[in-house]
Amino acid sequence: MLKDLQQPQKNIFIFIVVTFFFIVFLLLFSMTMQKKLDHDEHQFIASGELLANKLLVPYKDYPHNHMPYLVFVYASIFKFTDHILLGARIFNVVCAWLSLILIFYISFNFFRRHHYLISFLISAGSVIFLMTNPLFVYTSGISWNHDLPILFTLLAFVFHCHGATLGKARKWLFFSGILLGLAIGTRLSFATAIVPSFIMIVLYPNTTMSESKLNLFLLFSLGVFLALLPALVMFVLTPEQFIFGNIEYAKLNTLYRQESGYHQAMTIISKLKYLTIKVVCKLGNLKIFFPYIFFFFSANIIKHCVKTDNYFEDIFLLFLILFLLVGSFAPTPSWYQYFYAPIPFLVLGILFRAAYFYNQYKSTSPGLKLFSHIIIIFMIIVSIGGLSYYRHIYYLLSPNEWFTNKVHKIGVEIKTAVEKGKVLTFAPIFPLEGGAEIYEEFVNGPFEWRTASLLPKNKRKELGVISEDDLNDFLRKQPPGAILVGFEEDLEKSLVTYAKENGYKASELSNGKTLWLSPY
Repeated sequence: MLKDLQQPQKNIFIFIVVTFFFIVFLLLFSMTMQKKLDHDEHQFIASGELLANKLLVPYKDYPHNHMPYLVFVYASIFKFTDHILLGARIFNVVCAWLSLILIFYISFNFFRRHHYLISFLISAGSVIFLMTNPLFVYTSGISWNHDLPILFTLLAFVFHCHGATLGKARKWLFFSGILLGLAIGTRLSFATAIVPSFIMIVLYPNTTMSESKLNLFLLFSLGVFLALLPALVMFVLTPEQFIFGNIEYAKLNTLYRQESGYHQAMTIISKLKYLTIKVVCKLGNLKIFFPYIFFFFSANIIKHCVKTDNYFEDIFLLFLILFLLVGSFAPTPSWYQYFYAPIPFLVLGILFRAAYFYNQYKSTSPGLKLFSHIIIIFMIIVSIGGLSYYRHIYYLLSPNEWFTNKVHKIGVEIKTAVEKGKVLTFAPIFPLEGGAEIYEEFVNGPFEWRTASLLPKNKRKELGVISEDDLNDFLRKQPPGAILVGFEEDLEKSLVTYAKENGYKASELSNGKTLWLSPY
């Protein structure tokens, strides 16, 4: 295809692709800079800042409720910038952008039999199709642990498939294992992707004696093990803290939700209901789920499972979608962003089945062809409408209007007001943005605090968790220089009470939040 082009045509094509993805990056960047702060971002960014500037390690020096790899990534970034929210979000924008490039690459490969301009239009359309999906829009760019493991898993998928089609399976599978291990080390729910990876090793075609299924299985497993080795070391050094952060805290959080009367998406049945009503039936998401189901059955999976071109990718995508969906159900309660993981693979499944549909079913009935064209037109219309999510692109030329820079400005305001001492808050990004200190016991914002009362006192002391009952004794030894509130009103009552009882003076920040200043 491209290799048949003359050099001038190839240069023009490369220029068009580069320009397209430059525009895509600007759209992603502009949207992310205007997203409001999610309270999940505090735990990742604050942990990265403590590691970068104080060499405090997750689990060992403070509680951490997720796999640790993203903390190390953020710590590396924060060595070069004091705009920590901006730096973390740019990193996630880059991860989302690279994932879209991978979608383009895989799509282009699916349609490689067609004219290169047709392949480009379809592949570029697939990028727009994904980036206008509500789950992508809601989840991407925010400084939590979703964009990076998606990128790693997409790369692992590509490497896994290359081993099946290009030969030298041992090398490709080893690196696929490393990439999937890195995804798991970033977000534990991606561990379910190991199952389809193992299944596809069993289905690997054309293996030789030196590349037996057992050898491939062991090499892939070795890659996963090596990638997870740093996490395993942290587990060995602090087993109880590691298990609490990745397993026991999730159980406590479920119990906290039950005691607080929260009931949505708490059981398997209610999670399925949440998935159906809140996710699948949303128009922007329906444009992905419905076409995949249509092409899935119209292409007839039973007949297609015989060895035809790219059957390996098709079956792999099916299993990945199913098992990533299982991983999405793992946390309780379910939240909207948890169901983002299968979405890029659903898009790839649609693309593959559309390519297969038009390549293999020359004699398809006119009615079925017409219906498939209607579905594709519907997908295009909804995608174009979804570009309204990126209407804030004009803010690119006004950095002072970026939400990330507004947060940094508040941080500087806090640091100026606090002469000495640490800032006690459930929103640690704000003081850290200005260079003020926080209590590492509160690095996770409100999360440990709201479940601390469910732990016995000796367990809290061992884990470095502070409850409402412990607050006065804890602060007696190291009173705060300031107390920042206005983010978690129900949970902050004890903090406000402490401030009032100890003579702290309230001042209002420019964002409307309250900073109680020490009288000493």
